[in-house]
Amino acid sequence: MPSRATTPRSHRGLRQAWSLINSPGHRENPKPLQEAAALDVKFKQTGKFVGPLHGVPVIIKDNVDVLGMPIDVRLSGLEEFHAVE
Repeated sequence: MPSRATTPRSHRGLRQAWSLINSPGHRENPKPLQEAAALDVKFKQTGKFVGPLHGVPVIIKDNVDVLGMPIDVRLSGLEEFHAVE
């Protein structure tokens, strides 16, 4: 099943989980559908997954270096810090 097809359902599930645990400050991926579509294109071109978690939505703590995501640990002095590689 294409990543683009499974992402909306997974994203809804994550939103429900965040509301249940009353997460004070979570950040959602701003473009999950675009990234899922890009994974589908890559798979169609190569016939291979891009990695072991290809198309699997994950939750990453905000103090882990992830390219394109802020690493602020909810500290105002770090709010503009982003991973660079």
